[in-house]
Amino acid sequence: MAEKENQKLFSEFAPNTMQEWVDKVTVDLKGADFNKKLVWRTNEGFNVQPMYRLENMKDLKNLECLPGEFPFVRGNKKDNNDWYVRQDIRVEDIAEANKKALDVLNRGVNSLGFVFTGCREFSKADMEALLKDICLECVEINFVCECKKCSIVDAFMAVVEERGIDPEKIQGGINIDPLTNLTLKGKICCENPFGAPLENTKKMAAYKNFKTIEVGGYVFNNSGASIVQELGFSLAAGVEYLDKLTEAGMSVNEIAPRIRFHFATSSKYFMEIAKLRAARYLWAHIVKAYNPCCDSVCKMNTHAETSEWNKTVYDPNVNMLRTQTETTVRTIYSLDVDRKGDEILITVTGNGFLYNMVRIIAGTLIQVGKGKFNPEYVKEMLDAKDRTQAGQTAPPQGLTLMRIEYL
Repeated sequence: MAEKENQKLFSEFAPNTMQEWVDKVTVDLKGADFNKKLVWRTNEGFNVQPMYRLENMKDLKNLECLPGEFPFVRGNKKDNNDWYVRQDIRVEDIAEANKKALDVLNRGVNSLGFVFTGCREFSKADMEALLKDICLECVEINFVCECKKCSIVDAFMAVVEERGIDPEKIQGGINIDPLTNLTLKGKICCENPFGAPLENTKKMAAYKNFKTIEVGGYVFNNSGASIVQELGFSLAAGVEYLDKLTEAGMSVNEIAPRIRFHFATSSKYFMEIAKLRAARYLWAHIVKAYNPCCDSVCKMNTHAETSEWNKTVYDPNVNMLRTQTETTVRTIYSLDVDRKGDEILITVTGNGFLYNMVRIIAGTLIQVGKGKFNPEYVKEMLDAKDRTQAGQTAPPQGLTLMRIEYL
């Protein structure tokens, strides 16, 4: 039995070279040009081949790098690669914004982004009302605002202090990013643009997991930049923050962990994965050049959202379809099962749905209803993250899009 387990399968067949495969495909193309027909040339200038072999990887660096190891190509964490699922909420009416925040938290979101419009001062009382009944240690809290950012930071710190929360348990950030303002408007908003990042980073020194500086790479993506351009401009902005703040007397150990890169992701799924891996690799080596105290300082903090440049103001249904291909993370807010006469109605509400996602959910619930799956098995299946353990995909005839809501 042991001999069979160690036996190499298909050893009687001679190995084929890449050229032999290309020759075979060329014959099957019946005269069509291989490069024109099968090789995909991206906007960044890469020629993506229709197939790859082990020999194509021999010159690649960091193949043995594990998750959580420098240069963090495979992610910053050693034990998991979980991302926060964030919902942005416009703060026009404080009580209404708090109500929406509590609602989405109950539906599975674990990161909030409060978007402030206008240029008003924000008091401690305002912040208390906005964060009412929200567990600040359990949820990532983010603030997106055009101005008065220092007053928002002060109000937030006052609420944290009043609640007696350890600042190190606070996760989140604020979009202090004067360089993005320069990119969008062509001018600096104040005489000392790097004063706010410097002041708030020092002020929030105890808030080690709260990001006080943002690099808005999404601006370039939403303006039609290629992935290479977005990375280049974003990393250049990150270097500018490192240079200016180290010149002001801070160390790279204080600055780099407080910078968050804000990227936009397009529908080019595999290219976007490569972009984030390349971004972590390049930023790790950039920070390393500043002689940090340890490799952990070289980790890149990122926030990613779907891009806007390929959306339309006229057809929200098209936007929804395009968004489905730009990320595979979906949050289910609620799932209700009701009987109406001879029919069973399954209603699923979420921030989007993947291909066949609702039909797979329905098919699995049908198996539970027939007694083929125990109800407890559904949780085990979700924890395993293995599609093969779910039920059959339900037929499409009963699937209906009921409505689209905008928060």
